[in-house]
Order: sequence, then structure tokens, then C-alpha cells
Amino acid sequence: SMITLDALQLAIDPATQKPYLSAADAANVQIMYEDDEDQVYDSWWPMLAPGTKPVRKSQSGTACLGNVILPLAGSSSSFWQSHWGDQDCHDSFFLRRLFRHLGFEWIRHGDEKETTITFIDRRGETRKLFNLAGRVEKLKKRWPDFNFQVIDFATLPLKEQVSIIHKSDVLVGVTGAAMTHLLWLPEESSLVEIMMP
Repeated sequence: SMITLDALQLAIDPATQKPYLSAADAANVQIMYEDDEDQVYDSWWPMLAPGTKPVRKSQSGTACLGNVILPLAGSSSSFWQSHWGDQDCHDSFFLRRLFRHLGFEWIRHGDEKETTITFIDRRGETRKLFNLAGRVEKLKKRWPDFNFQVIDFATLPLKEQVSIIHKSDVLVGVTGAAMTHLLWLPEESSLVEIMMP
């Protein structure tokens, strides 16, 4: 969606010689959710349209919509096909915008005084580490100067999860969806992904 709004502000309409989406129009973009179900990322959408609050389709009533922008499809878009290349994801406009939206500073591994190792504890799920507490105690004895934390992310709001990961030097967890948190790791940090046998 960010790419779509950026492209519309950069692309020039040959008929008017002006961007398809002016800066004034971009400031008034209204995000509309197509369903009435709260989603974990709902609080992030306002970074696309900071001047307006997102609404649900059911809240729009019978109002006639003016210009409608449908975002470009992600990896299925023709803009992306066969154009993948190595990219430093820490230099991503998405991450920089997201951190600015959440009020986080951009940090690098080593900016903090002590090394923090975060274990994702997936309680009640099939992908969990046996005797995690015992294993972490052994690690604490071997490396007493490191800060070890074991966290059940299912109990925390998304913003707090991102904040914890962004302040971690090493992220440890079992393979699965929870490992997408690696996006929030500071630059030059490490990931330990434990695979099932």
C-alpha cells in the first residue's frame, strides 16, 4: 500500500502534467477495512494516512466513494516478478516509516550496553522447546554478563513485541510464524532458528 501511494505521488499524469495523487490528496487518504474483524496490524495502517482514522466498510453507510485506490498486489505484482535481488532489509523505507510511526529510534546491534538474547516461548503450542527454563539457566551460568529473556509473545500487544525484538541482539525461537519478528531486529544482530527434527 505504501508503494502504491508513493508511486501515485511520483507518477505524472500526461493529461495534467501533475502527479496522479497530489500531496494534499495524499494527506486526506481514507483507509477503509473491508471487514469488521479487528486485526493485529490495524494500528499500523494510519501511518499511510496520518490525517485520517481508518474506518470499516460497514461504517461507510451508503456514501458514494470518490476516487478509490486499490493497492498493488505484493509478490504477485508484475512490478516485482523476476526482479528479486539481494537487498539490505535494514535500509528499508518500510521499516524506517514503521519505526517512525511507532516512535522507535533506529538502532544497531551493539548500541545497547549489554547483550540481550531473547527467546520466544511458544507456550501451549506444538512448536515449543522442551525444558526451556533449564536450558536458559545453563546459558546464564556460562555467559553471566548477557541478559537472557524468555517471553511469551502471545500475551503482549504487537507494539511491545516489536519493541522487545528491536532491543534484542540475538533472537532465538522455533521455526514458524513467530520468526517473522526477525524484521524488527537491529542491524547486525543475530537469529537462531531452531528447526524440528
